[in-house]
Amino acid sequence: MFGTLWRHHAPHAHRHPRDVFAANAIEGDPIEEFVIDVHSHPGPDSGHQGFNHHYLGGGVDDLLRVMDRTGVDVSCFSAHTAIGPDFVRGNALVAGAVRAHPARVVGFAVPNPNYPELAKEELIRRVDDQGFRGIKIHSTNHAYPIHGPNYAPVFEFADDHRLPILSHTFDSPARLKELAARYPNARFIWAHAIGAHVRDPDLAMTVRDLPNVFCEMAGSGNRRGQIEAFVRVAGIESAVFGSDYPVLSQTWQLGNVAHADLSEAEKRKIFSQNIRGVLGL
Repeated sequence: MFGTLWRHHAPHAHRHPRDVFAANAIEGDPIEEFVIDVHSHPGPDSGHQGFNHHYLGGGVDDLLRVMDRTGVDVSCFSAHTAIGPDFVRGNALVAGAVRAHPARVVGFAVPNPNYPELAKEELIRRVDDQGFRGIKIHSTNHAYPIHGPNYAPVFEFADDHRLPILSHTFDSPARLKELAARYPNARFIWAHAIGAHVRDPDLAMTVRDLPNVFCEMAGSGNRRGQIEAFVRVAGIESAVFGSDYPVLSQTWQLGNVAHADLSEAEKRKIFSQNIRGVLGL
């Protein structure tokens, strides 16, 4: 039956690229060129967002084994525990990963704005003392508004240290524009934002005029053509690769870019070139 159904469905009209990235993906081989994943979460998910997820193979060593299989050279780690119930414990887990795998792991420190003094101490300890190169915030899980006063010291710290900030949301394109103007030395990365472009075209139009803003593309509901549609408006320099692994499949997210109707040079920018200098790699 399934064979009959398959024969009666015409292939879609999307143009399949023929390049090194697509070839690796089709063969199931690791991506051969340099790839940076700006969004991954080692460790247990301790019930964030009201759920108690279990990930088979979500430890640091498990994530590195997956990176070897997919061809991801460097991943930016922020711990599930840190964006959930215990940001100090989660940051300590990432610090251990940075020490053990300095060539593969970039640490992103998580400050919980509900504990402003401790959050400041954590940023100093993780960035100044332990070499973390970015900040991860999650205003939804921490139940604190992105424009609340306790986030101001976090943005100021990022501005002073010229750090990237990966956020699950920046509330709205208007809020993102406001923050990017107020903290011009910080680099703002909006997680899952390229998919949001389909619902909010103002995002791409806003981002194209903000050189210190990037949009990341991880999403379980990604549709063919959305990356191309985003970069046509925002510019290829605004897009970066992130997977949200192990919440989402790293292979699925890599395939979104590898099979996009973009040139090799454009895919190379998304996979690493746009963000590599920001991370000091």
